[in-house]
Amino acid sequence: MIATHLVLEEEHLKRLATTPKDQKLQFEWSSLLGDIPKHDTDSHIKVRVGTHERDFDLGEIANTVGSALTDLFLAREQKENIFSDENQKMVQATAIAVAKELQQRAKTPEGTPRTLPAHEIYSIIESALIKANKHDVAKSVVVRRQRMEKEIAPGETTRPQPIIVSTKVIRRNGQVVPWNHNKIEIAVRKAFLNLETDSSPAVQIAESVTRQVAAEERQFITIED
Repeated sequence: MIATHLVLEEEHLKRLATTPKDQKLQFEWSSLLGDIPKHDTDSHIKVRVGTHERDFDLGEIANTVGSALTDLFLAREQKENIFSDENQKMVQATAIAVAKELQQRAKTPEGTPRTLPAHEIYSIIESALIKANKHDVAKSVVVRRQRMEKEIAPGETTRPQPIIVSTKVIRRNGQVVPWNHNKIEIAVRKAFLNLETDSSPAVQIAESVTRQVAAEERQFITIED
């Protein structure tokens, strides 16, 4: 019963993650940051999405967490509780925690801005939520990250792949698709979060699975395998 509930909730999250903003409840989560100093972080970090770089804005962290929380509560049909004081404080606290972590990563001997890939910033947000025991919100963030990565053109991805795999994957609907290491990592992350535990081992597990499949040199593999 619990497994069925989690599957249905994830399907709702996937649908909500792709729903246009103007078709969902909206709230300016970034306004919760108020007078919190953020310029030091902003000026020392740039974000890379695919092959494109842009300036970092801490307000986007609050909006990312808030949007993930909104999707979660809509999936649970609890829209009246989305903008509660508790949730507003959680979004604010998460953004502050992420800002502190980014300040450490932004420091360079030369004092020049550091560029971080979008998936690394998503991982920092996820880690902050796990520390706050908000595994369900973290999973919603992972679903939104999955949508973001799907929108990047295949030729523009800059995420490192541990090894080239020629094996094709047979999905449950019979569709045959190329091996995608990043999808393995995302799936394992969500499994850990469903168990309300640390999801960081997903990186090593995905790499191990990818290397094992490459070593077997099979032409096809089913998703169950």
